[in-house]
Amino acid sequence: MQELLTIISAIVFAVVALLPFVAKQWVKSWFGKDLEIMKTSLQKEIVSLQQLNAISQPTLEKVFSKKIEVYTELSKIKNEFIRYKNESHEPAVSDNYENITERFNGYFERCRNVIEINKLYISGELSKKYDEWYQLAYPYYQESEIDGYEVYSHSWGKAEDAANAHFASLAAIDRMIHETMPQMEAIFAQVDQDIAQIRSYVDLAIRTNPSVISA
Repeated sequence: MQELLTIISAIVFAVVALLPFVAKQWVKSWFGKDLEIMKTSLQKEIVSLQQLNAISQPTLEKVFSKKIEVYTELSKIKNEFIRYKNESHEPAVSDNYENITERFNGYFERCRNVIEINKLYISGELSKKYDEWYQLAYPYYQESEIDGYEVYSHSWGKAEDAANAHFASLAAIDRMIHETMPQMEAIFAQVDQDIAQIRSYVDLAIRTNPSVISA
């Protein structure tokens, strides 16, 4: 019995003696992983800064100029859209379903084309809102194409048949306009926010360097 107690005491003593070493190794391992993560993150930041510095000033100026051009066009579309929606009597009282649908779809299509062609120059927030709209809208575009094709495929190719196919395709477009109107309005609201941000950058540049006005 005495020998057993002696052995147990020796084991306990050895374990206690090893505890500081084990704890030290664990802390070293934990901090080592944390430092590796920080090192990797820092390296990525350095690469990003190097890439940014590699972009020449004339290139940045061209990008900014293009950005202003894109947002100017989006603002123009937004203003026409808002004016037609809020000020025109047609959406409220007219029974010209075809004309109203085509007018709204025209604004949607123009906005869509500008954004898709110029994704590089729009903000991440605007890109996200556009994607949210498109995810809801594209099934209606598909349905519109199918409806128009089905009507035309059963026709004799006359002029009035093409008109009938076009009218058939408008039903899905009309539903798309009504179902995705909030998302399109959110896109135009984001355009306003982005323009305000751009304006603040320009104002700051003018205040810090007034000579840019005469440049």
